[in-house]
Formats: sequence, C-alpha cells, structure tokens
Amino acid sequence: MKTLNLKKIFLRIFKHPLFSGGLIMVGGNMMVNVVNYIYHLVMGRVLGPVDYGILASVYSILYLVSIIPSSASVAIVKFISSAKGDKEVYSTYKSMSKLIFNIALICSIIILLFSPLIATFLHISNFWIVALTSPVLFFS
Repeated sequence: MKTLNLKKIFLRIFKHPLFSGGLIMVGGNMMVNVVNYIYHLVMGRVLGPVDYGILASVYSILYLVSIIPSSASVAIVKFISSAKGDKEVYSTYKSMSKLIFNIALICSIIILLFSPLIATFLHISNFWIVALTSPVLFFS
C-alpha cells in the first residue's frame, strides 16, 4: 500500500513541468559541457601550445564582451513581461531591438578599430584574428 503511494508521488513529481523542464536544462547543459571539453582537448592537440594560447586569448575577448548581453537579457525579459498588451510588447521589442543593434554596432566598430592594439597587448602576430571577432560579437 505504501509503495503504491510513493509511486504516485514520484510520477506526479516527474510529470510536473518545472521538474521535467529543469531536468532537460541540466541534461542539455551537461551535454554541452562534454562537447566543449572534447573540443578543447582536440584543439589543444591539433594547434599546439602557442596557437592554442591564441585561441584561448580570442575566447577570453569573446567572454569578456559577452558579459554585457548576458546580463542585459534579464532586464529585457523584465521589460517584455511587464508590458500590458500586444501593442506594448511589440513596441518594447522594437525599441529594444534598435537599441541592441546600435550598441552591438558601436561595440563591433570599437573592437575592429582597436584590434591592432589588442593583438599587440595579447602578443598575437596577426591582428586579423582579433579583428574577426568583431562580426562574431556583433551577431552574438
């Protein structure tokens, strides 16, 4: 009798959208981390120490600049969720899209202009490696 009751409780927990959605998020995050780990192992073997250091430097630039959009996403969700009707949601979305486009364009141009200085600071001989992060940052 008691095992039947526990079985119903477990089924009820597993069918709850919060638990199943959280399980999907944790599982997906774990899979991405495994792929990322394998990628870095392979790239470390293929590139060698010097070129892998350049790759790590480029990734650090991407990570540093991506702090802004990841922290701004919480504010964007807040503004969109506080909108009352469809028209207000659309106007908020349009104004946020224009603002994000302008900020992304300005940041990309700044990184493109300062890419020789950044490459010199990071001891990267080819500044185009740093300059090519600019379009990646724009679209991210």
